[in-house]
Order: sequence, then C-alpha cells, then structure tokens
Amino acid sequence: AHKINLERLSPSQAKEMALHLCHEETSEDRLDALVSRSDGIPLFLEELVRSSSFDGPGNKYHASMKIPSNLNESLMARIDKMGEEKEILYIAAAIGRNFTKKLLEQVTGKTNNELSLYLNALQKNDLVFRVGTDPFTSYEFKHALVQELTYNSVLKEKRVKYHKDIAKALQSGHGDTSSSEPEIV
Repeated sequence: AHKINLERLSPSQAKEMALHLCHEETSEDRLDALVSRSDGIPLFLEELVRSSSFDGPGNKYHASMKIPSNLNESLMARIDKMGEEKEILYIAAAIGRNFTKKLLEQVTGKTNNELSLYLNALQKNDLVFRVGTDPFTSYEFKHALVQELTYNSVLKEKRVKYHKDIAKALQSGHGDTSSSEPEIV
C-alpha cells in the first residue's frame, strides 16, 4: 500500500475556501473563527460553514452564534434541522456508504416520487451524491465519516430495526444477494 501524506490547508487557503463556501457577505470575525476552529481540515471547514450558515434570524449567521466544536457536533446540527428526509438519511446510513434508491424504496415503503424528493433534499444539503443514471442510479455519502457519524447518531433500537428491514428487503427484493453476497444480508 502506498501512503500519501496530505497537509492541512494554510490559514489563507482555508479562508479562501470559507469565502467560496459562504455565498454571502461574511464578516472577518466569522471567517477567522471558522478558519481557526477547522484547523485546516477541509471537510471540517465545509461542515462548519454549512452548519453555521443557516442559523439565526432570517437564516443568517449572527455574531453571537456558537461555532460547533467538532465535526460530529457540526453534522448533527445540520441533521437536527432536517424534516422527514432525516429518517431516509438514517436508513441510508444503516445500509452503508453506497445505497440504491430501489433498496430504500423496499425498506421504507415510500414511493419513487417521495424518495426522489427526500434524496434531492439530501443532495441539496450536500450529504449524499447521486452516482450514475437511471436505471442504474445509486447514491453515496459525501464522505465515509458523514455516513459513520450519521449511523452512530441513530439509537441502537432503531438501528436493529433498520438492519432487520434491510435484511428482509435484500432477501425478498434482491434474491441473488443473499446467496452471492451473504455477508451483506
């Protein structure tokens, strides 16, 4: 295996990235706080910007707002603000980093149109990406950490239920999966 060491962003690079992500007028104080808190880690900086961008009156950042202290807190702040698509996100996280709309349909009982709305919302929130085109469309979490943090935020009882529902859907809707890839079921 080949190891690649990636350097953290410099403060000026992080500030440039934050400015690009903010899409609005941003105070120097806010930029400095975001850059400092992110410690040059691009994924954390992106999550900090996203979680702090939609708070306060009129969904605008305000100076008194607390900046999340870690990636988990930042991601959970974004997820907590979601509507019905939150449940779809949790089920997708239980499936794994990659998942299909067809499997989500079987597990949730939602219609294709309902799932399209939820998945579009998750894409808009930059949590998942669409991969491929119909009929071979699948989805992938933006980052393995996003999937893992989302999964770990689900109560254990819910996770057990999700896994049972996923196994049942894999056995009934993907008959070849249980024999060709039993470790998934």
